Amino acid sequence: MGSGKRLRTCPCGVTAATAAQLVCRGCLAPLHLTVRPAASSAEPPVKKAAAAPKTVRDPVRPAPSAGLRLQFSSGAIDVPAGRTLILGRGRQECPDTEILERFGNLSRRHATVFVDVDGTGWIRDEDSTNGTFLDGRRLSPGSRVRLKPGNSLRLAADVPVRVLRSGRR
Repeated sequence: MGSGKRLRTCPCGVTAATAAQLVCRGCLAPLHLTVRPAASSAEPPVKKAAAAPKTVRDPVRPAPSAGLRLQFSSGAIDVPAGRTLILGRGRQECPDTEILERFGNLSRRHATVFVDVDGTGWIRDEDSTNGTFLDGRRLSPGSRVRLKPGNSLRLAADVPVRVLRSGRR
């Protein structure tokens, strides 16, 4: 270090380890923008506490959504953003089976509801025996269809479901 090369000090107080160092080790600022020479190689470098990163929200992209709520006559099931839920009578697949158990005409794996991380909801009929209907239209088995708050969903002949926006994040 004492070879006569001029070391640079970042405004945050950290001295470059070598003259060729491009970025400050303390705040990651480009050192080529600094012009202040190091005080002396005998002084220990002074490190200032880094400021907490600021959260900047993209004005074009909306804040992440909370998810969807499926409102049944016997209760509601929330599907948070980034989650998948299998609807049916199967205890392993659907954690809220008590809401759906009493409907004998539902398949064990009747339909799958997905909610993307951005809050977009989707439903897929899992080749159910008695069908899945969205706003009166029967879904083709295996095809994925978008769900929106306000949609009317029906599983089999007698399980009506209202699709709502969930308040849970």
